[in-house]
Order: sequence, then C-alpha cells, then structure tokens
Amino acid sequence: MQIISFFRWRDGLEPAKAFEAMAKRADWKYPEGVKNVGEYWPSGGDPAIPAVVAVDDYDDPKDLMEVDLFWGEYFEITHVPCMTSEEGLRYGGEIVARMAG
Repeated sequence: MQIISFFRWRDGLEPAKAFEAMAKRADWKYPEGVKNVGEYWPSGGDPAIPAVVAVDDYDDPKDLMEVDLFWGEYFEITHVPCMTSEEGLRYGGEIVARMAG
C-alpha cells in the first residue's frame, strides 16, 4: 500500500534535538519491506508545514510502527493511504461502473 507520511517537528523540540535527528537521518535506512518513492524536506519555517513528507510503498503495517518508534521522539507523524491520480481515475471509473450496474 502506498502511504504519504507527514513529519512535523514536535512542539518545543530543542534545536540540538533537530540536529540530532538530521544526523540520524544520514545513517538511517528504510525498513526492508518499504520502497521509498520520494522524500521531501519542505522549507519555509512555518510550523504548520511538515518538516518531511515521504511517499512510500509498504508491504507490511509493522513497518509503519518501526518508522513511528524510530522517529517519534522528534516528530509528530501522520500516515495517510494514497494513490496516484492515474490510479484514482481508474479505480473511480471501476467503482462508478459497478455502482451504476
């Protein structure tokens, strides 16, 4: 399943902890069952904007737990199932046809 994950810095996180997180990211590897599609670090400094947005393919939900446990001390993490626009159009057409039929 494809998941988009939003990582927002925890409220009150000290700058030293943010630097620690960046150093850990340099060595961190995605869990074996996860294929990273893209990882983005938006800029701007607005706390409402996530510090990290990742799009990943997950084979097993336990890998979501691993990500949460590893990064949870630094980030509030929200995982949302997603699909490409092409998939949405295809699935939507199939669903509408089934509902009409």
